[in-house]
Amino acid sequence: MKTIFFSLLLSFFITGQALAIDLKKNKPSTSHFEFGEYFERMDVDIENDTLILRSNDSKSEYVEFTPDHQLIVNGSRIELNNRQQKMVLRYHESFFSIVDEAKEIAKEGAKIGLAGARIGLQALANTIRLVSDDFDSEDFEHDMNCRSKEIEEKADLLEERADRLEEQVETLEKLHTDLRQSVKELDELEWF
Repeated sequence: MKTIFFSLLLSFFITGQALAIDLKKNKPSTSHFEFGEYFERMDVDIENDTLILRSNDSKSEYVEFTPDHQLIVNGSRIELNNRQQKMVLRYHESFFSIVDEAKEIAKEGAKIGLAGARIGLQALANTIRLVSDDFDSEDFEHDMNCRSKEIEEKADLLEERADRLEEQVETLEKLHTDLRQSVKELDELEWF
C-alpha cells in the first residue's frame, strides 16, 4: 500500500512538472531554465536557439552563445581562435543536448507516474473485488506485484538515463571552466 501511495504522489508531482514543461514549450521563442548549482550565479535563458547567461547581480552583464556558435559578451562579439571556437561549439551543443534529454526524462517520468496512478486505481478496484469469493488477498498482492514490477523496471531505466545526464552536466561544467580560462572576456566576468 505504501508503494501505491508513493506512486500516486509521484505521478501528481511529475505530471505537474511535465505540464509546466509543455507550457514553456508553447512560448514562441523564449525559455528560462533553472540549471543546477554550478549555474547558480546566473540566469539561463534561451531565445531563438541562442543561449543567454545573465549575471544574477547585474542584468546588464550577459554572455550569448548563438546558433552559429558566436560568443557575445555584453553585446560585443568576441574574436576566437580555432580552439576557442570549438569550445563554444561544444558548449552550445552540449547545453541544448542536456536540455533536450532533461525534457525527455521528465516526459518519461510523467508516463511512469501516470502508470503508477493507474496501479492505484486498480488497487482500489481490487479492494472492491476482495469481497467476492473468487478473489482473495493473495490474488490482490500478486496482481499488484506484477503491475508494479513493470513500473519499477521502467523507473530503473529512467534513473540510469538521469545518471548519464548528470555526467553530461559535469562535462559541461568542466567545459564552462575551461572556456572561462581560455577567453579573457569571460574570465573578467566574476559571475561566469
